[in-house]
Amino acid sequence: NGMGYKRSGFNLSNTYSTEDRKLKISPTIYYTVQDNNLNDADLTRQILLAPNAPALYNPNGQLNWENNTFANPLAKLENKYSSKIKTLTSNMNVDYQMFEDWSLKINAGYTLTEQNESRLNPSTAFNPSTGANSSTSVRYDGVVVRDSWIIEPQLHWNKRWNNHKLSALAGMTVEERKDQILRLQGNDFSSNDLIGNLSNAKVQKVLEDNEVQYRYNAFFGRFNYDYSGKYIVNLTARRDGSSRFGPQKRFANFGAVGAAWIFSKESFLENTSWLNFGKLRMSLGTAGS
Repeated sequence: NGMGYKRSGFNLSNTYSTEDRKLKISPTIYYTVQDNNLNDADLTRQILLAPNAPALYNPNGQLNWENNTFANPLAKLENKYSSKIKTLTSNMNVDYQMFEDWSLKINAGYTLTEQNESRLNPSTAFNPSTGANSSTSVRYDGVVVRDSWIIEPQLHWNKRWNNHKLSALAGMTVEERKDQILRLQGNDFSSNDLIGNLSNAKVQKVLEDNEVQYRYNAFFGRFNYDYSGKYIVNLTARRDGSSRFGPQKRFANFGAVGAAWIFSKESFLENTSWLNFGKLRMSLGTAGS
């Protein structure tokens, strides 16, 4: 009956590096196509029939309704659903060692998804006793195009001397998503043979024609200080903004300070047989989204 699901695609990735290894670039491209042709109902609930149930089909190959006394479970197969999804995903990672203690990392990505789907509900899925005919047949079509991109640059600093270890990070995220949605309905066909094309419907409706856009950005920073691997202090701060909130509530600030003591590394506990690892940590801050 032509039903099935197929998926195909390819993946391309590589890493490029300069001779001194200071610059690394890793691009990735992933493309897939999904082809889905299925009935729109789960028939597992229809698998149990009485031993003396009527034949499912008449000799002419049409569904048998046994003079309108039999609810044919295969009627659901008359309804068809098809969907074709194309997805392109690309990503780029850049890692650049600027100086001895400084490095720059950038992650960028782009995704494009296009989905075309249709659902056919012909009158042949109903018992003829209901009076259903091609004028009550319905076709639904939908197109969804979704594209999004994201850029995340980060600047890293690391410094060591004697028993001191310092590290800092500053970065940002910029992201945008856009969905374009179009859903159509057609009904009142002169024949069920014409249900394959929406333009054959005498009545055509636009159920949804919408564009949804989402934007997000954030600035963030982190500072860590480690002394002898035993005493640790860290500071974090970030500012987030989202278009999903109203103009007066679009941005929020979050921050935290924390300290830790790995007491199991103290000299008076290092050779203790009953203790493997011990740590005390305290932090205070705000978190959310």
